[in-house]
Amino acid sequence: MRLHTLLVALIACGFAAPTLVGCGSDADAEDNQQQNDDQWIDADGMHVHVQMSPTRHIYDVDTSVTPSATVYRHDDEIEDAEVDWSVSPADAVDEDDGEFTLRKAAHITFVACVVDGDSTTDDCGERTIVASGDHSEVVIESPAPGEYFDGSDDPTIPVEGSVHEDVAAASVQVNGEPAELDDDGSFSHDLDPEFGINPVEVRVFDGITDEDHVARTNAMWAPEYRHNHSSDSIGGGFTDALLINLAQRFFDDGEPYYEISDSEVITEDLADMLELLLVHLDINDEIPDPVVDTDTLQLAVPDVVPGEPVVEIDTTDDGIEIYGQLPELSADTEGELALSDETVSLDGDISATISLFAAIDVDKPGPDDGFEVEMTDFDLILEQAEPNFEDESADAVFELADSMLRGELEDIILDSIDISFIDNLDDIVLDMLVSLDEALADHSFDLDLEFGPAVDIDFEGRVGELTTTFGEGLTGSVDAHASVNSSPLHPDNPGVPVYEPKDAQSPLLAGNRVQIGIDLTVLNALLHALWNAGFLNLDITDLVPDNVSGLIEEGETEALIPPMILPPEDDRDDDLILQIAQFELELDWMDQTDRFGVNAEMGANLEVVGDDVMIDLSDDPELDLWLIETDEDEPLMEPHEVRDILEAIILPELDEQIGENLTFSLPLPELDILEDYAPNLADMSLDVRMNRSPHMRGGYMMIDATLEGEYLLD
Repeated sequence: MRLHTLLVALIACGFAAPTLVGCGSDADAEDNQQQNDDQWIDADGMHVHVQMSPTRHIYDVDTSVTPSATVYRHDDEIEDAEVDWSVSPADAVDEDDGEFTLRKAAHITFVACVVDGDSTTDDCGERTIVASGDHSEVVIESPAPGEYFDGSDDPTIPVEGSVHEDVAAASVQVNGEPAELDDDGSFSHDLDPEFGINPVEVRVFDGITDEDHVARTNAMWAPEYRHNHSSDSIGGGFTDALLINLAQRFFDDGEPYYEISDSEVITEDLADMLELLLVHLDINDEIPDPVVDTDTLQLAVPDVVPGEPVVEIDTTDDGIEIYGQLPELSADTEGELALSDETVSLDGDISATISLFAAIDVDKPGPDDGFEVEMTDFDLILEQAEPNFEDESADAVFELADSMLRGELEDIILDSIDISFIDNLDDIVLDMLVSLDEALADHSFDLDLEFGPAVDIDFEGRVGELTTTFGEGLTGSVDAHASVNSSPLHPDNPGVPVYEPKDAQSPLLAGNRVQIGIDLTVLNALLHALWNAGFLNLDITDLVPDNVSGLIEEGETEALIPPMILPPEDDRDDDLILQIAQFELELDWMDQTDRFGVNAEMGANLEVVGDDVMIDLSDDPELDLWLIETDEDEPLMEPHEVRDILEAIILPELDEQIGENLTFSLPLPELDILEDYAPNLADMSLDVRMNRSPHMRGGYMMIDATLEGEYLLD
């Protein structure tokens, strides 16, 4: 049966370098890092990745650096590849045996091109750094902004850096915890990480004044990562991406459907729907007129009126079993029966109870296999039949053992119901299950922030193994594959952080009707793919507020670390938490460049409206802004003014794109499949009613719902 699927999506991750604060003309450095991750050229599958040692965000003049280059063909490293180095501007450095000393404040670009024989090829990579004439008071050397740490190798995040000699450092704290401080001003600390984005704040105290010296950055930590891209494409597959559970109460909760009013009926389980189907069976059109026309028997059944039906459905280890009853069925009769010495009138009616039993096996061995639905047992009998003919002698004939009259009436009534419905019961169940597969396949979402790159996401799901359990229901998993129509902006990142729940509880709870869950890792994989496609690398030059637009020559943003979806803390009312960290905004204006860092956190809530699932982002996000660098003594705008730009431009667009373009229509059953059996039921409307707010269980965002049918009586 077409039930309900869920999805959501957003952004993701990369490599950068250390962060510092208190820098004078160090400003353009973050621009340096903005370009660093993707400044290699891919030609015929070859690319060159350039790194600097030591890793810095901004370098003091007179610092010595050593560049290195790694050459790849597709995903394979080429050992001992020879490269030719060039530096621009050339007068900004002195070179000695591969080591370069920075001689003046400038943006300095190091280019490495692969050498083939005696010639230099066009397969090149580059990295731009910033040399500053002013020193940085606090430098975080590790972690670099957006750096990944693998929990299988790094149980902690090592924080290292240095305090400039002009700062009389008495103590250093990392995220409020004391760090080791050496006499030369270097410090170190092992930070206990949390899953996902980890903000790092280094605060230096001199023990005398109230002034603190602060540097900030953000890193990613996860127990493991799942690769979801290659060197030239973004996308990957996930097993058990979704869970679907149709519990016993979905099939039958033991309660009848109920009437809201004289004209409105509400159903909450499949048994209710089958009861309505039996009520509205169009039996009379299937009865021939006359039923029998021979020399000895003429019989017509002008009208059959079923009583109030009762349906019970039980799940078994093989599928489902359906028990049904039509008590007090009344069949009007007309005709006559010729006996040897007289003719008996058959005008009158017969009352009876019709009982049915059907066993339907349901199986789906794997995602590449089709649904297997087979009716393995079926019985339909007419019991407790009582004649009420106008001629009492006809009653006696009906009651006779092996009565031809009884046999003819039983056969025609049972055959009529069989033709209308029962023979097709397994096909109806199969149609409903196949519609679930069809609803999960071939989704496409177009996201366009209007001032950034448009990104298209293709999502395809396929129901994997489907199992039934006696008295508990039907459970299936969905394998999914998501891809983005873009080359990766960060091809060297390790992939999607894999969420491991702190508890080992099953995502599925007993007693619910419909449960649908999406793996949190899959949500973050969609974010990662969007981010890797550059979804948050934006040109906002033409969109800044009018009061400052005349001053700004250029405005750009870049996300150095992938946004993450996380479970809410215990005191949060939101379904999920969206975090965006190390989101950097650079403004060029009035011969000055300022670069700001942003960490944002906002609630994300799932809403079911009719047959759609929507994502609603909080209207009041928590925004934390800080100055990364400026090439003047002070930034032209204060962080709170930058916040106004973000709130006015980017966040509303992000909310609109996510809320509108990532909306999913729920895969509800197409009731027109019932039209051939009970035409009136094709007009029944189906909605999913949430029983509680979505919440995390066992690593899945679970939706507990009821499939509610509303039928308006004529």
